[in-house]
Amino acid sequence: MRSWDLYCADLKFTRTFLMTYRSFTSAERLLAKLRQRFNVPAAKKDQKLPIQLRVVNLLYQWITDYWFDFTPKMQQLLSEFIETLPTSLAKKLQTAIDRQVCIYYYWGIWPILILLLACWAYNRIAAITRCSYASGSYSQGPEEHFLSTTVPI
Repeated sequence: MRSWDLYCADLKFTRTFLMTYRSFTSAERLLAKLRQRFNVPAAKKDQKLPIQLRVVNLLYQWITDYWFDFTPKMQQLLSEFIETLPTSLAKKLQTAIDRQVCIYYYWGIWPILILLLACWAYNRIAAITRCSYASGSYSQGPEEHFLSTTVPI
């Protein structure tokens, strides 16, 4: 496999894992296990950096996609862990945290609601398009069909 293929497979696994980990462990326990994994035993020096980068990338994705998992207690534990990281890795995670704090605490829930509404509208338009094509009711192009007033919403 090429490195890009490995990156994509790793990203897919990470996203799937972060969606499902709550079914078998808690956020606090996961963070503790990630801290353990980051501190690779000295016997594995050649594998140390790739493992640490994977842990940091998983944490970055977790912070970016599932910030609501980070209660004040979790944020404190995460901050303690970030203080032990090398500067470049700590900066990456701190930037992600700052961005999420800005979004969630200053903007509230509005960005999430707008995103959900946009997804709903996109899926609704796609469903109408599929139904119209299937029934053969298109007498004009799809753009004109959506702009007409006869389309039920």
